Amino acid sequence: MADIVGLAPKILLSFVAIFEEGSVSLAAARLNMTQQGLSGILSRLRARFNDPLFVRVPHGMAPTPRAEMLYPKIKRAVEALEALIEDPVFNPERISKTICIAASDYAVSVIVQPLFQRLALAAPGLRLTVIPLQADKLVEQMHVGMVDVALTVPAFLPPNLHHQHLFSDSYKCTFRQGHPLAGQRLTLSLFCQQAHLLIAPNGKDAQSEIDQILADHGVARDVRLALPSFLNAESFLEASNLVALLPQRILQNSQADLAVVEPPFSVPAFEIVSAWPPRVHADPTNIWLRNQLQALNT
Repeated sequence: MADIVGLAPKILLSFVAIFEEGSVSLAAARLNMTQQGLSGILSRLRARFNDPLFVRVPHGMAPTPRAEMLYPKIKRAVEALEALIEDPVFNPERISKTICIAASDYAVSVIVQPLFQRLALAAPGLRLTVIPLQADKLVEQMHVGMVDVALTVPAFLPPNLHHQHLFSDSYKCTFRQGHPLAGQRLTLSLFCQQAHLLIAPNGKDAQSEIDQILADHGVARDVRLALPSFLNAESFLEASNLVALLPQRILQNSQADLAVVEPPFSVPAFEIVSAWPPRVHADPTNIWLRNQLQALNT
């Protein structure tokens, strides 16, 4: 392998400048250097290539045959070095890669579905892989490159991850059209007398923030059916007298024939954030995707 020690970028840039300007003084001005400093570099170039490289002529410096031969090669090397540190112009239409998103079924329905429709037009070469959100494994999945972005609530957000607010959602009380509750003023007592459907990803005995609020009022709801996801909740509601508290955005996207009313007690809204690891914080594709998420939900 050829010895390239001593051919620092500044040395190569100096060669190109002298060749193109035909003058040490003009090349020094171009490089914002002193003429004396550039003359010193030229001496090192001459020693390195064992050739004068540039000789004095009446109107400046003329390249030797060796310099003529070296110029295109050194010029390409300088351009390659410049390309390494140049910020490329990001074009989403030219993306060809896969992004993995960890998300709950709620986030898939409310966020990923419209996101995919947007990406299909703006970045047709970008592929999405969606896996179930597992809060206890998220840090490891992101560290090894298995997950690039997560869509979650702040309570499930591990430390040391970047994140941004997307939106807040609220709970509404819902039941089938023609339900015995239809047309009645929904009181807390009447609400608790109903048979309830609960979304409980961690099991039927899981206690939610809503159950704690009810307990603070000295009441509890009668949960007759616990489902692990929102996937089939609406069909159960349509086919029974069950009542449920579901996120408003889920109901807005619903095709089910359901009545929607305000809960008879105050239920805090919940926040949804996107999160990503330091590994992809400066990645142009990830930045662009995060911007698309933000734009969709503002």
